Amino acid sequence: MILGYFVSICEGSFRLPWGGSILFTSVVFVGLGYLFNRSSLCRNLASTQTWSFMLLALAVSVPTALLNGLVWMYDPSLWNYFLFYTSSITGIAFIYLCSRAIVRNSSLEYFGRHSLSIMCIHWPILVVVSKLLSAYTRAESYGPNGTVLEVIAAFAITLALSILFTEIIERYAPFMLGRSSPSMPA
Repeated sequence: MILGYFVSICEGSFRLPWGGSILFTSVVFVGLGYLFNRSSLCRNLASTQTWSFMLLALAVSVPTALLNGLVWMYDPSLWNYFLFYTSSITGIAFIYLCSRAIVRNSSLEYFGRHSLSIMCIHWPILVVVSKLLSAYTRAESYGPNGTVLEVIAAFAITLALSILFTEIIERYAPFMLGRSSPSMPA
């Protein structure tokens, strides 16, 4: 952490090759994750406490991230180091606690099992859906420049068609996924 701080102070004087500047700043998070995993705190978090710690981490992370300036790790410009590390560590804690709170979720499990199929077919579907929707509504774009309602409509239709085509591929063309039969695991 101290070496990462020193490298970022001397940002105009020299830059370490192959992202070394970023390495010395971000290795702190690897070390903290290792220490947290080895500590008793990781094992002692009860499920009833998870939600309160999650809300506390979010309540600390968001304001400190907003108070800090725009962080650019490549420069590296981290602005206020206390705010940077506080928002980063509490943000990581929030994501960790969220993943711990979601024990089993059938929707997430479905998307996890079929992520490769959905990833491969969603883009062509999205292109076709966007063209059809823009022709139907005479809107110019359903991408990032579209209204929120237009983007939600394109997302919902694309997701529904992706799930439909994923099921069709799983059932009738498992060879496209490298399987000999639909029941064979991936």
